[in-house]
Amino acid sequence: MTETRGSQRFSITLSAEAHEWLKEQAKSQGRSLGNMAGQIITQAKEGAVEKAAYERGRLAGIQQAMNP
Repeated sequence: MTETRGSQRFSITLSAEAHEWLKEQAKSQGRSLGNMAGQIITQAKEGAVEKAAYERGRLAGIQQAMNP
């Protein structure tokens, strides 16, 4: 299997139920199982980054309101 520059391979163990769900998701989107797993992880990471940025902004607003 050819890897994209900068990507890393690793193995994970999933329950049969999670594996079946992932397989269905991949099939419905025309992706490989590995590509689908990578996409889900990337989306989760991006969501976490956005949430952290939101929280930083919210806390800055609170601090500014408390110290006018």
